[in-house]
Amino acid sequence: NPAIVLTSISNFGQTGPYREMKSSDIVAYAMGGPMNITGHADYEPLKLAGNIVAMHAGSVGAYATMVALWDAEDTGEGQNVDISIYETQAGFRDRRVIYLTAHAYTGESYSRPDPGYRVASGTRPCADGFVNILGFGPRFRNISNMIGHPELADDPKFADPAGRSDPDVAMAFDEYYIPWLMEHTKLEAVNEAQDNQLLAGPINTVEDIFKDPHFEFRGYWDTIDHPETGELTYPGRPFKMSGAELPPRSPAPLLGQHTVEVLENLGHTTQDISLLRESGAI
Repeated sequence: NPAIVLTSISNFGQTGPYREMKSSDIVAYAMGGPMNITGHADYEPLKLAGNIVAMHAGSVGAYATMVALWDAEDTGEGQNVDISIYETQAGFRDRRVIYLTAHAYTGESYSRPDPGYRVASGTRPCADGFVNILGFGPRFRNISNMIGHPELADDPKFADPAGRSDPDVAMAFDEYYIPWLMEHTKLEAVNEAQDNQLLAGPINTVEDIFKDPHFEFRGYWDTIDHPETGELTYPGRPFKMSGAELPPRSPAPLLGQHTVEVLENLGHTTQDISLLRESGAI
């Protein structure tokens, strides 16, 4: 059936240097940028509750699949739709545009409640920002080995999985964990964590995302030429379609740029528009 549409939703898409990397909801939220401006200003960045990333990726997948189905009905040709969960977060800004802009100028973050503090889980500071490494449960021995303290995995204080949810126990572990992190950059810490079979991701800023080689490899960024400001770089569409050429995006219109076009679509004649212009109405 040449009209079949095949949609794949994966952590980082079917191409690019991160293609084989494992991820999770919190890792994608961190790497994609939203986490950088979520949380109390005096504490580490936080993640919104629930599987917000998975839900958003699903909505993007549904949207892109519908577009591909409409195209298949029109042309008889199906295509592969490649959804990168990472890209859905980098392009998912909505209300956060304001907070990201404010953070860029003030360095302050929008405040949200503190969700709790657990051993070897969640966001911690490192040499050049923040990183999120998940080393709880059966992976606690992995993270203990990674930071050079394998003995902690057998320490009675940390051996009880339930006890690792105690903030005091978490802070006791951080006495070993934080010094290791402060000797590593975000990417160094993430690479070490992945080598030790730990889920991990950097808390990326807007600048980090802009420089990320994965986005560049997948051609994520769009360059739009504005008649007054020149070329500007914008987040692209968080999906790739194998059989369709998506139309180029247009810049924000100038004041009155489409007035004549709109009036003509409303049924006004050239004479009507001239009279409106002469009267100063447009």
